Amino acid sequence: YIVPKGSITIDGISLTVNDVFDESFRLTIIPHTLENTLIKEYKIGTKVNIETDMFARYIEHILSHKKQSKKGLGWADIDAISMSY
Repeated sequence: YIVPKGSITIDGISLTVNDVFDESFRLTIIPHTLENTLIKEYKIGTKVNIETDMFARYIEHILSHKKQSKKGLGWADIDAISMSY
């Protein structure tokens, strides 16, 4: 559940996703984040803990259940989803 402009957490560092591809994604890491986190120590092949966007997971879950019920998603539903985040 990685979405463009969504968030992702890598080793506890919250970052914004720039682009999402079939089997990868792209981040832009600002100099302050690079200098003040473990990211500066990473090498190719470093294993990291990744936590994906919970909001994207909730939306996917809600939409999949809406499809099963054949009822469309209305603005009230969208507002309720946004307010619960």
